[in-house]
Amino acid sequence: MGKNSWLLARLKARELYCVICGELILSAREVSREHEPPKSSGGKIVGYAHKSCNQRKGALTQEEYDLWLHLENIRTGRPL
Repeated sequence: MGKNSWLLARLKARELYCVICGELILSAREVSREHEPPKSSGGKIVGYAHKSCNQRKGALTQEEYDLWLHLENIRTGRPL
């Protein structure tokens, strides 16, 4: 089974979760590869993420993104 067939099978079975937000990925149009450290720093693929989550995270490491998200939640008054 190739990588694309594995990915499509996981999507169809509702078994593919975003490594950034933890939510279910529902469509192939929403999928992007997640790298750690970021791809721009030569990172390796660690899983799959929603395109929107991956774009928001940008070139931050997961640790940097988690800190940014925590501070953003404080700034906007969202629950932690």
